[in-house]
Amino acid sequence: MSQGKRFRLYGVRACERGRSFVNASGVKHDCGEASLAMLVSLIRDLSPVCTEVARDEKAGVTHVICLAVRDRGAGKGSRIDLGTALISSGFGFAAKDAAGNPIHREYAVAEEVARRSKAGLWGYRFP
Repeated sequence: MSQGKRFRLYGVRACERGRSFVNASGVKHDCGEASLAMLVSLIRDLSPVCTEVARDEKAGVTHVICLAVRDRGAGKGSRIDLGTALISSGFGFAAKDAAGNPIHREYAVAEEVARRSKAGLWGYRFP
């Protein structure tokens, strides 16, 4: 939320708040809070610029895609998509339409890679 407006990453789904996972040490954590913490970290690290792609007036949500441009290092000038970063880290998931198809195909691929490598939340147990 920013200036009273609600934003959502287009094609990205976060873990629901209230759903728990158990980490490798056996400690229970809130899955939604973990997704949110990773999103905040990525925003702080990447400083992405977001562009509106759709609005859901009924829900009061603006859907955005967010890109960051690396300003130093070997990847200088390359673009990083915030949705891909969140999903490939294992702390976000590819959203699906009503028929169960991914809204954004590239995000479904990133999710499958994260799942197979047990990145982020994929590496924990859900009771």
